[in-house]
Amino acid sequence: MNNSVKKWITFSVIALGLFSTVMEGSMIGLALPSIASDLSLSLPKIAWLPLISTIAIVACLLPVGNISDRLGRKNIYILGALIMGVGALWSALSLDFYSLIGGRIIVGIGSAMRMATGMAMIVLIFPPNERGKGLGANATTVGLAAISGPILGGFLVQYGGWQSIFWIQVFASVLVIILGILIIPSETVEKGRKKKSGAFDYVGSLTSALGFSFLILVLNQNLGTGFFSIINIIMILLIFIFFFLFVIWELRFRDPIFDLRLFKNLQFSNIIITRLIGFSVGGSLFFLMPFYLQLVKNFEPANVGLVLFPGALGMAFVSSLSGRISDKFGIKKFVVSGLVINVVCLFLISSFDSNTNIFFLMPVLLMNGCGMGLWATPNNTAAMNSVNQTSFSSVSAMLNLIRTVGMGSSLALSSAIVSSTMIANGFEPDFSRDMFSLEKIDVFLKGFRYSFITFSIIGFIPLILSLFSKELVRK
Repeated sequence: MNNSVKKWITFSVIALGLFSTVMEGSMIGLALPSIASDLSLSLPKIAWLPLISTIAIVACLLPVGNISDRLGRKNIYILGALIMGVGALWSALSLDFYSLIGGRIIVGIGSAMRMATGMAMIVLIFPPNERGKGLGANATTVGLAAISGPILGGFLVQYGGWQSIFWIQVFASVLVIILGILIIPSETVEKGRKKKSGAFDYVGSLTSALGFSFLILVLNQNLGTGFFSIINIIMILLIFIFFFLFVIWELRFRDPIFDLRLFKNLQFSNIIITRLIGFSVGGSLFFLMPFYLQLVKNFEPANVGLVLFPGALGMAFVSSLSGRISDKFGIKKFVVSGLVINVVCLFLISSFDSNTNIFFLMPVLLMNGCGMGLWATPNNTAAMNSVNQTSFSSVSAMLNLIRTVGMGSSLALSSAIVSSTMIANGFEPDFSRDMFSLEKIDVFLKGFRYSFITFSIIGFIPLILSLFSKELVRK
């Protein structure tokens, strides 16, 4: 078997795990309305299902990135598949909200282990002159998963119940474990890894986990407490304390879980800020659109997946294309163009109502997906090109951490805006379909509109930063 074929077979096995991880995340969004209806959950409460996984992911990503340098990237990747499979099995067998929460926590831990190692291994199986191609293929995998998730998830939820989306993940995890053990070459994916023999950074792991967890909780202040409540004020103080301790400790510890000195590189810092806000403004679609399509447009879950298909297709196609050609023509122009498209599309989405024509809605979602693909892959390439191989695992973990925090922030803010709007207009944010009157739909649409106007305005921040920055890293 020649090296080219072996390289792509190895990529396919790694990509399978990433594919199933992303697909699970996109399917859970479609299942939320059904879960809310079956378990009689309000919008703030149902938001805890994706949120609790987000908390588990952000708490584990940086420590797992460091652990993979000790135990091996391949080992952590396969262990992550095992843990994610157990969490999916737990979720499928859950009979109440709190049991489901437990399953989602386990899924989040397994997801973090895959995220921290997957991108690093993909970068290493491709030579430096094909790095954009590898990351583009990875982005296409994510896009295809985003396509498959809504379509498959819609049919599964409609015909097999929401539990069926977790059974699919159990099967995928078993497959990843078997193929990963047999096919992923340790000598390739462990290149550049410095085997750690010193003490593990328990203090850095604990302070980062607590800091990011409380950050996500504060961003979700609408889930039971007001922003200026005593509990929230205490959590905000704890965030500052834990992050302060984290920074001080990491700068002094010999083997930190993440080398904060990387942020002295202004290009790397710009990449991270752009990524954080870019995913923050883009993530609102994944949470609010299924509710809009099912409750306002009265679509069945299977049809919701088909409507969301163009956006995921656009992201998959453009991600691969931008990954291949951004190294040749420069990264900055792709990032700026993609962010411009996203801002325009978010503003257009804010105009959606009960009368919006499907032939207007779907092209807007298509263009938004193209915009995401246009900037996200070059952003990944620039980040990985700005560091050496010894930092690949930790930077891969950081990139996924920033993406996850951004998406979690988006979910929190969009949920807060819609819920607050409904409460201010005399409605409880109860999203059972049979509880939705025409008047309640109008109020929901008002909150929906406020959310996307807010995100379109926030989207100008990374756009301005990228527009006035120097050309980003190129190979």
